[in-house]
Amino acid sequence: FPSHDNGVQPPAIFNGTTWIDFVAEPAPDAIGEWNFSGALGDLENPIVHQKRLWFVIKNSTRIAYGPINSLGGNLITFDVSGLLPRGGVVKDIISWSSDGGSGLSNRLVIVSSEGDVVIFSGADPSVSIDFRNDGVWQLSPPAPQKPFIPYDGDVLYFCERGVFPLSTYLQSNTNTPPITSNISNTIGELVRNFKTKHGFDAITVPNENLLIINIPQISLSGSIQFAFQSETGGWSMFTGLPAICWASLNGVIYFAGGTNVWEAFTGYRDGADRTGSNGKSYSAVVQQSFTTLGAPGANKHVSLVRVNLLSTTTKNSLKMSVKSDFDISPPDNIPSISTGTTSLWDTSSWDSDVWGSNAVSISRWQGANASGTYVSVILVLQVITETIWTSTDIVFQSGGILS
Repeated sequence: FPSHDNGVQPPAIFNGTTWIDFVAEPAPDAIGEWNFSGALGDLENPIVHQKRLWFVIKNSTRIAYGPINSLGGNLITFDVSGLLPRGGVVKDIISWSSDGGSGLSNRLVIVSSEGDVVIFSGADPSVSIDFRNDGVWQLSPPAPQKPFIPYDGDVLYFCERGVFPLSTYLQSNTNTPPITSNISNTIGELVRNFKTKHGFDAITVPNENLLIINIPQISLSGSIQFAFQSETGGWSMFTGLPAICWASLNGVIYFAGGTNVWEAFTGYRDGADRTGSNGKSYSAVVQQSFTTLGAPGANKHVSLVRVNLLSTTTKNSLKMSVKSDFDISPPDNIPSISTGTTSLWDTSSWDSDVWGSNAVSISRWQGANASGTYVSVILVLQVITETIWTSTDIVFQSGGILS
């Protein structure tokens, strides 16, 4: 499990108990000992490919690989400068199982800072007839860090134009629509504006059917994440997570920022311990996408709105608001949580306590006074248990087409 892949500190390996930092050793014979002609701190973006550890060598056109089935030994450099028609340096590498024309194989993919993608097939890079170049493609310039994202058997390419499935992008080039079509302008502008900031990263969260794309901002606390829900095909944006990098270990998702590491998508309290105790309840501000309510171009007046929730609490305090025409300002006065009283079977008194259930349906109508062509519902609440927003009901009157 190589870490410290930022091209500043030497990588480290976690052996299940402790971290072992890479050290330079002319005659390596132990885990973490490497014979390398360069600086170990220049090694970044580690991957495992064909049973070897591979690294990008920072600010160069070289990559490095180690011995088979080894966490130490001689690191051999491999220069790809002659295969980069637009120059630049190597930004990322990934191992990709795909069909290169002669059946399914595990191929090594390299991308330069200018967007030149080089693909190699074969297992042994020291044997030229075994390790062959399958081609070079000129794509859009990549995101500043880690533009390759493993995703459902494919590889996603994160670049200035958005996020593309590499399998189709290589075949049809710029005619391939990105999965970020709905947010391409926004994400492209952010990549260009913050390309000098460290913190561009991405990770898949299988249990939540999510793809998370991390976007750094001026301050760590301002970092945002775009989240793609693979079942619905919809995008949302997370705020309040001070992340610069993400990782998965034993099925658990972590993110780090500054000197802290947090476990993500676990529990319903911020800063809680593993039992879910302590910490503070989340204050959630959730806004749905703007919609024309089936009447494009027509002005609408919304008079009532109802959000339908599923929660493991019997009562819930919340605030709803309807915004129009791309107003994204949140409602004021975030409410305090009001949890119901539920009882455990075989513990509480029969016929006197309130019995709980796994999920309680919560539906509340609230008056609204919003007019516009596009409308959106905002929900504000505090949560300490799982709460799911299942649907929304809106009562409105539609006017004529606006000129």
